Amino acid sequence: MSATVLFFLLALELRDKLGLKGDLEVAREIQFGLLPFEPIEREGIAIATAMRPANTVGGDYFDVIDLEPGQLAIAVGDVAGKGMPAALLMALLQGSLRTLLSAGFRGTDLVSKLNAHLCANIPSNRLVTLFYAELDAVGGRLHYLNCGHNPPFLLAVGQQPITLPATAMALGITTETDFPSLELELAAGDRLVL
Repeated sequence: MSATVLFFLLALELRDKLGLKGDLEVAREIQFGLLPFEPIEREGIAIATAMRPANTVGGDYFDVIDLEPGQLAIAVGDVAGKGMPAALLMALLQGSLRTLLSAGFRGTDLVSKLNAHLCANIPSNRLVTLFYAELDAVGGRLHYLNCGHNPPFLLAVGQQPITLPATAMALGITTETDFPSLELELAAGDRLVL
């Protein structure tokens, strides 16, 4: 192979890689546009968010969704895998969760329906971990499900930090599972780190 042909092939490869990098940067902008990065304050509750994916895009997910007045849905999840496939599944997760909320599903019913949808629509080698909670911002009551996600830390005023246990397995594995929820009361000054 001549040096000219080799140079030409390398130039084509570089062009393709630069095009893909540009596409990934656009995908990153879209993904970050789907997530609520602005600080949120409702009824004395303050929520701050941040994310740093391992790759340009990924399967990390979080959301804060207004339900009824004084009620918030909070979700933090992760799609197994990295890169564009995980980012696409993250968008599916977000759209599905928001659609089910709009249809009036809440708590255990919501997560059961979400799991069934994911089981039917994601590859069998993928799964989704999800912490999902509904917060009464006025009273501080938090109902939550932790489906295989990293345990959140509750930093209650004047107490040692505790972790909130998982309540169920990850989503997208099987429809033959239950999704029990737990609840706790958040007092003034308590912090929940997800």
